[in-house]
Amino acid sequence: MKFTIKIKEGGTIEVKQLATFTHQIKHRRFRFVVTAHNNEITLSHRISTMKVCTITYTTIASAKGDYINAGRISLDRLIEKTGIDRVYDALNNAEKEQ
Repeated sequence: MKFTIKIKEGGTIEVKQLATFTHQIKHRRFRFVVTAHNNEITLSHRISTMKVCTITYTTIASAKGDYINAGRISLDRLIEKTGIDRVYDALNNAEKEQ
């Protein structure tokens, strides 16, 4: 299945969709999609198509090839690193802009 995402340089690209899931952050559910493009696996916010983070092949291996679990692990690491408030605000604001 294909999924269209926005890129920093402007415009969009079509990528391969590997998995989708929801994740609760501060009592609110957000939707995410795991995609593949040019040998890079990424986690994107479903509504805004904003790239959230890169999913490493090590994370995919530790999740035993389960892209949903790898996406959740990567998202949890991002939240630990940057803080739950910052991640929540970025996702919430991205949805408002749509």
